[in-house]
Amino acid sequence: MIIAVLGGTGPAGRSLAARLASVGYEVVIGSRSKARALEVRDDLVARWPNRSLHIAGADNEQAAEADLVVIATPWDAASSTAKSVEHQLQGKVVISMANALARVGHEFQPLVPPRGSVAANVQAAIPKAMVAAAFHHLPARELAALEHPVDSDVLICS
Repeated sequence: MIIAVLGGTGPAGRSLAARLASVGYEVVIGSRSKARALEVRDDLVARWPNRSLHIAGADNEQAAEADLVVIATPWDAASSTAKSVEHQLQGKVVISMANALARVGHEFQPLVPPRGSVAANVQAAIPKAMVAAAFHHLPARELAALEHPVDSDVLICS
């Protein structure tokens, strides 16, 4: 199975990509810029030279050809990112891990989207895909600590 992480160049996306690749999945980091995706891929492979990380980098359109797609963009870009690859996502499971949060000082505060939830807005943007929300409460730092298992529950909403 090939898993794409659109928005895979940010902290959450790159950490999830590394975690998935570390347990044997083929992962494609998607970005608006293929060059940026390749740069992040190279950084991840260099960070863990003793691990076999099967990670590729691509633009979002190419990455969205994967079997399963995770949207890991900032919350206010999740729907537009999904919409930009709507054709590739038809009939696929799409996981939104975007949180509606705003940084206030050193903390994050929740925001309420104008309508529904981030995942509901993503679903509205790509009606022929099957959207679920997951991974919202897994810190990027914990996901990126590949030497330790993630010992957390994950709420999945659909």
